[in-house]
Amino acid sequence: MPTLDPERNLVVVRIVYDGPPHSGKTTSLHALAGHLSKRSRSDVSSPGEEAGRTVFFDWMDYEGGLIGGYGVRTQIVSVPGQRSLSKRRKFLLETADSVVFVADTQQQRIATNSEYVEALVEILDRRPSPPVGLVVQANKRDLAAALPIERIRELWGKHSALSVIESVATKGDGIREAFIFAVRLALDRVRVLISEGSLVSGPPRIDSPDTLLRALREAIGDSPLDPGSPGSNGGRSRPSTSLAAKLVQEVLTQQQDGAVTQEDQSAARTEPTLTGRVSEPWAPNPPNSKVLSGLVYPPIVGRVLLKSLEQVGISIRPEPGSHGGWTAHSTQWIVHSSKENHYDKLEAARHDLISWARLSRKLEGLLSTDRCVTVAATGEGGWRLWQVVRSAPSLRSQLEACLTQPAAPLEKARRTCELLSFLLEARQLFDNPIMTLQARLDTVGVEDGRPVFSRLLATEAVSAPSTVHHDPAPEHIHRQAFALQLLSLLPANGERSIDLPLLLETVRYGRPTAQESVRALATWFTAVDGGVT
Repeated sequence: MPTLDPERNLVVVRIVYDGPPHSGKTTSLHALAGHLSKRSRSDVSSPGEEAGRTVFFDWMDYEGGLIGGYGVRTQIVSVPGQRSLSKRRKFLLETADSVVFVADTQQQRIATNSEYVEALVEILDRRPSPPVGLVVQANKRDLAAALPIERIRELWGKHSALSVIESVATKGDGIREAFIFAVRLALDRVRVLISEGSLVSGPPRIDSPDTLLRALREAIGDSPLDPGSPGSNGGRSRPSTSLAAKLVQEVLTQQQDGAVTQEDQSAARTEPTLTGRVSEPWAPNPPNSKVLSGLVYPPIVGRVLLKSLEQVGISIRPEPGSHGGWTAHSTQWIVHSSKENHYDKLEAARHDLISWARLSRKLEGLLSTDRCVTVAATGEGGWRLWQVVRSAPSLRSQLEACLTQPAAPLEKARRTCELLSFLLEARQLFDNPIMTLQARLDTVGVEDGRPVFSRLLATEAVSAPSTVHHDPAPEHIHRQAFALQLLSLLPANGERSIDLPLLLETVRYGRPTAQESVRALATWFTAVDGGVT
């Protein structure tokens, strides 16, 4: 839990380095120390170290950077990787404001690292909101057995609050980049806690390796509890309601973040161009992960998505017919800024970003999760608001695959009916008083067994929300529209062989007639395909 320390004019956050044994955690901390000014950091210490192995934790603290005019003190802690010390690992991870997972990416170590990643995600998912950002420091990239980085991202990229950065800890490569990004994620979390009024204020209850060691021992039963110690209820900090704490929170809420480190103070205020920029006379800089806290929503997951976008690289092009809008499309991403989303002043951009955030919260559960809205400097003195959506397989692409790939008629019929059920369910869910989302084969995806809107939101719906009384369309109209969409995918020689509106009417989870639909469609596939496509 981050802490405001008004007496020392500091915000204190903790970055925890996690990973299996011998993955490079301690090496990373020593390499990081070489990148940070000696005047601003402590030495790396390892309380209770045994035979050169970390059995409690490694510790280093660093003071540098600003948030709202206040200094940032970062406690940097690495966990013991041994399975026998899992209680110590769990305790330390439960105190993290962001986590750097140091992974040995050699082929023979991937299974073990994947197991640790899954356990780590489970621990972080149980933490109360706001989420804890996770950076995978893909280590040992210089070794011949290292798995391709695309495969690493494929294995672990399913976790929405996770970003992957390559490193060679023995050479110091990638170490500082992973740390800087982890601090940015931690400061995003600070700002969310400020907005919720739940940021702890007062002297940090753990402020040295000695106090952390004592708290750890007490928490896992290594020594009796001291009622006044940092590990007990008697020493636990609580959110302060003092005038000083309120003033600090007010200042932090109003001001923008400074750089994460003193060396980056100017870099954080610029928006570097990514590779792949088109050869236009001029194009705005695309959004990237160095955006200041308060200019991306959602604040933590959004920054991670921007990091993934940054690593892929995109080409910003004029939006056809928009006369001022810009867009980028790839197999993985949709990025868009409309003509109306250009601003001369940051305050106006921030105002619209808040409106987008409010709408996103209202539509939570209906929208795909891998999306964010952010404000980025154009590079020419102005600002742009961008929608960023990670592409996901639409119902259309899934239906096309189902209808064209070889499969038994009954299996194909079941899958088709399942996808049609999602389509019907989406149309009912998307017809809502807040904003009517277009439910079509190419705008609906599936996440965790539920339909979601997987495309860009209409800009005009945010800038001028409708106040007209909402009157959902009759259900039979939805079925007729979906029947026409399905007909566009089915072979022409068989489109009249089955009553599609009736099929759509009977395709429902939990209805006995759904089985009748599956059997009828299977019979139709058998007749059209001769048994197997």
